[in-house]
Amino acid sequence: MGNLLNNAIKFTAQDGRVDVIVERFGNQALIKMKDAGIGIKPDFLPRIFDRFTQVDTSSSRKYSGLGLGLAIVKSLVEMHQGSVSAESEGEGKGAQFTISLPLTDAKKRKPRVFSYGLTFGSLPAPLAGIKILIVDDDADARKVIEHALRHAGAQPSIAQSGQEALELIRETQFEVLISDIAMPEMDGHQLLRRMRDSSFVSKNLHTIALTAYARQEDRKRAFEAGFEQVLAKPVDMDELVGSVAHIMGAHHHEII
Repeated sequence: MGNLLNNAIKFTAQDGRVDVIVERFGNQALIKMKDAGIGIKPDFLPRIFDRFTQVDTSSSRKYSGLGLGLAIVKSLVEMHQGSVSAESEGEGKGAQFTISLPLTDAKKRKPRVFSYGLTFGSLPAPLAGIKILIVDDDADARKVIEHALRHAGAQPSIAQSGQEALELIRETQFEVLISDIAMPEMDGHQLLRRMRDSSFVSKNLHTIALTAYARQEDRKRAFEAGFEQVLAKPVDMDELVGSVAHIMGAHHHEII
């Protein structure tokens, strides 16, 4: 919702209008975000939710980005068994995004079963007690990852920059570092080098890189920098939790 609303405001003129409409249709909740902004060309609509997709106009250069926002929206909505669609009459005629989510009876809800077969609340969570440092300059990404890790039992801390991460790691002995690669001032590679050169960082610190540029050469560079695992953005939360569980489990077996 935040991403769609941010886009609607960003691409609408100062004197424009943005409407948010919520209604029920059968057993579905429909959330419609309608703006009077720059609109979307018909031939671009089918690709609007693809990763790294941007409109190649002066507007896209003015409102820059990686082209991941709508892909993340689609991913999150589908995690909730919903769908999202986009409509526009063309350039300069605004756009409407509609999210459809299934309505459920709260009394009939079942406990959430994690992909590893663990039901939170009844069995130990897969990452119980693990201290994790999340480093990402994107606030939404930090919140989503923090929530998923905390729900899996971990003890996450967050930093919005490499410098902030270095300050936090002086105070706490983290077991896992999860860091975005593309960050201003100090990227993930530079952060890892600074940490490895610091006497106060544990030699047993495990590392996972997150990157929007998931080409083979980017993955290779991350591994060469010292990251143990590399995950592509938008990150699948089950995959992320599984990655943490895997590197911690492997380390545990090595000690035994």
